Amino acid sequence: MKWPTLQSLMPQRWLMASAAVALVTIVLKTAAWYITASVGLLASDVQAHFDEKKDLI
Repeated sequence: MKWPTLQSLMPQRWLMASAAVALVTIVLKTAAWYITASVGLLASDVQAHFDEKKDLI
């Protein structure tokens, strides 16, 4: 299997990869907040939601 080079990757793939990483981050932060009930983690999770929406615009 031949791996693509950085130059051959399309911008759409970078966008999809970035969105996937942001979604995973949000899920993990939400789970951490639910388990620990930490207000700091909740604030970080809300900020991550806004950052993802801002980046997709």
